Amino acid sequence: MAASEGTPCSALITPGTVGECGEVVVGGDRTAWTIERATAPAGTASHTVRILGYAADAGGWVEQLRAADPAGDRWVDLGALPADVTGDAVPELLVGFRGADDRSALGVDVVGFDPEGEPRVLAHVGPAPKGVITVAVGRLELFEGEYPNDEPGCCPPSYLRRTIVHGDGVFRVVASETVLPNVVPASQL
Repeated sequence: MAASEGTPCSALITPGTVGECGEVVVGGDRTAWTIERATAPAGTASHTVRILGYAADAGGWVEQLRAADPAGDRWVDLGALPADVTGDAVPELLVGFRGADDRSALGVDVVGFDPEGEPRVLAHVGPAPKGVITVAVGRLELFEGEYPNDEPGCCPPSYLRRTIVHGDGVFRVVASETVLPNVVPASQL
């Protein structure tokens, strides 16, 4: 996309869509993300998330990663959250995908950046039914609805809480416990 390095991320949203955007700085360079929504032919909402980097030699912003649901039948919502979940003082980008299924499953891609600023999916978490995720430096907490007696999708009687940490280049579950719904926090994605 032909635009200057100083272009606000809102100018990177595809014309004809409704969107939101944000930025992370990696190695002194700006990386932008956009989440875009439009009406799909079936009348549902289509969703696209894009990660773009500025490349002077290409004359503008270059799409580096993309995930799309053009028919609007896989996801009902997307979200993005910059956070240092590896503990290296460099923000990763968490991209959440809320499923269109009856249990509103949440999948999360953890996108990191190599030394040249190129994005890579470091881990995929979920999909977690009625999923909730919270983040802190070096840690993710995933809450996944449990349905031991095939309860309705809306109403899991308990959640499996998993604490996920990053170390030695990988994400690991270091603790898990079953909790009641009243202790499940609001999701950050």
